[in-house]
Formats: sequence, structure tokens, C-alpha cells
Amino acid sequence: MAPPVFNVYDITAHRALDGLESGQFTSRQIVEAYFAKIAASNDRLNAMFQKAPTALEQADARDKERHDGIIRGRLHGLPIILKGPGGSSSGPAIAVSAGYAPVAIGTETSGSLVFPADRAALYTLKPTLGIVPQGGLVPISLRFDTAGPVAKCARDVALLLDVLADSTKGQVPNGGYTSSLLGETAWKNIKVGTVDPDLWLHSDALIGYRDGQKEQIVREVMAAYERIKTKASLTQTEYDWPRDFERYLGTVDNCRIQSVQDLLTPDDVYSVLALPEGRAGQEALKHALSYRITDEEAYAIDAEIRLGSRSGGIDGVLQDYNVDVILGPGNGPLYTLAAAAGYPIATLPLSYLESNGCPFGLVALASANQEALLISVQSAWEESFPARKAPSI
Repeated sequence: MAPPVFNVYDITAHRALDGLESGQFTSRQIVEAYFAKIAASNDRLNAMFQKAPTALEQADARDKERHDGIIRGRLHGLPIILKGPGGSSSGPAIAVSAGYAPVAIGTETSGSLVFPADRAALYTLKPTLGIVPQGGLVPISLRFDTAGPVAKCARDVALLLDVLADSTKGQVPNGGYTSSLLGETAWKNIKVGTVDPDLWLHSDALIGYRDGQKEQIVREVMAAYERIKTKASLTQTEYDWPRDFERYLGTVDNCRIQSVQDLLTPDDVYSVLALPEGRAGQEALKHALSYRITDEEAYAIDAEIRLGSRSGGIDGVLQDYNVDVILGPGNGPLYTLAAAAGYPIATLPLSYLESNGCPFGLVALASANQEALLISVQSAWEESFPARKAPSI
């Protein structure tokens, strides 16, 4: 067969699945196309740490099963990127944007899904804590850690979340999360609250805005609020990580690392292998090992964080202002409230900085188990604003 006719930058998971079902191309051809893109770009982007060594053999097996009428699930034969050990989900975000795969599964403790997706003009949804099983996650703190989808469109977020979520833990619609893809018509049933972007952007000291970047973000966020107003009702971890990580290591067969202490090699060999030049220090590991706090103190802090961010924070605002979701700039600290509460938050790609082309967008924050609502918001947003652009690579 001829090579598949699709653009790795643009193709979405659901369009790739349509092509597989129609016989337009095979899983092997899809994997080969993505492997070619990885080979061409990864020396520069460093977004892919390791390719699955049996990926082509697995693709052949899925193709044979499809030919024989055996379909394992909704994502049968589709390659997916999985986030590697620890840290931010910038790798999955860069990889999906750069055309390494149509979708990825990343993880978040506080902002690790949301912030990279915002900077890559991607859709992600950090779910309510607990609705996606935590087994197999390399933990920072299981009080906050969760996996979530990274994708180029709202439909792919819903497709992947339908696979990831435990339907007994959350509030999954009868038709799955894809049944919440209502498009622009969803706005009429959503009451939207907004935060002032002047107050809810990260500070100049943290980001180092220049060339009018902050002013452009504020201007375009406010314009987005005005646009939504015409469609919707609008109203203006250090204690846990060593222990949780070592419990995770106990689930890995033949693992050479058995403790955080094992990572602290005299020559920093592991950090040199896994981290970019200039970021290969082990200070965070050393600080975590030296952190001393009792279980009772940790539980008391956790209870205070949850109370302050839920009834005293997100839920309080939603109830006081009679709104369903809160929108604000993605380049700001709203994700910290979602992390503290264990509540869902989703990205909404908006625009690109005039100075350097860097994407920016908004986030939507909701109460516990409101993933279906946030997918409706993403779907409505997608039809209300210009399509995301493929990166210039």
C-alpha cells in the first residue's frame, strides 16, 4: 500500500480512527509515519525519550485483528504517547503538537498538564482526583496526582477520557464523555464566570513578559469574554513524594532503583541521562529527602488545603455567583486551585503572541466530577473561536 495521506501535524485521533475503519490506511502505516517524524525532529525537540520497541509488531497484530473483525476498543490500533518518569507533561504536549502521535496521556500534580498544553495550543482536561486510576503513575503525591488526555481537539479529549476514566468513580454520562460534544449550542445552557486577567496572570517577575506580550494576552482574553457573552450567561507536595514514589517502585519488576536515595548518585548519572543540559541538578530530590513532617501534621495541612480550595474557594465562588464554570487566563495560577481541590480543569486554546508566535489560551475550572461539563465547554469553544494552527517546525 502507498504511504497514508495525512498530515501528522493536523490529523486527530478520531480522523485517524475513521481512516483505519474505512481501510484508507493501516496501523502499521500510521506508526511508520509517526516514527519518521520522530526521527526527523527529536534530536532538536527531545520530546520522545523512548519508542516502544515492538510498536510495529503490535501495529501488525492490531491490523490483523481488524481484518478478522476483532476490535479491542474505541482506540484500536491507534498509537498513543505515554508520559515518562516524573516531572511536567511538556514532553507529551510538545510531542502531540509536533506530530509524533495524535494524542498522549500525561500526568499532573499541579499544572503539569494544563501549562504545557496551554503553551502548545492543545486541549487537555485534568480530571477530578480519583476518577482515573493511579496505578502505574510515577508519583509526586497521590493526594494530587492524576493522568489525563492531551489532544488537538475536544473530541479526542472525550475519546481518551472515556477509556481512562473509571465509570464507577465519577459522573460519566450514559453515552460516555463523547455525548457531551454539543458544539456551540452548549453555551446556552452554561453559566460562565470570569476572572480579571490583569489580576490572574502570572507576574512579570515569574514570566518575564516583553514586547507587549502581557498587554496582548489581557486584550485578547477580554475580547474572548465579550465573544462568549453573546452566546452564554456570563458573570464577571514534598512530604508525600518519597513515600509514594517508593511504593510505586515496589510495583515495577526488576527495577534497579528501590528508593529516592538510589537516585542520588555521586555523578548524577540518572539526571544527566534524563534531563536537559543546565537542568540536571538533584536539589529537589535532596530537599524532599530532608523534609520532615509527621503524618498528623500532613493530614491537618491536607484538610486545610481541601477546605480552603473547595467550599472556601471554587465551590464557594460557583455558588455565590450562580455560575457553572470559571474561565481565566491559562498563563496564570488558576491551576493551583484545581490541584488543591482535586477538581477538574481544562484548556481552551485562544491565540498566538505577535512577538514570537507562542500560543496562549484560557482555562475552564469546575466543581468535582464535572468533566462532561468541561468537555461541553471545550466543544463549544472549538466552534466559537479560530482553529488551532500547526506549529512551524
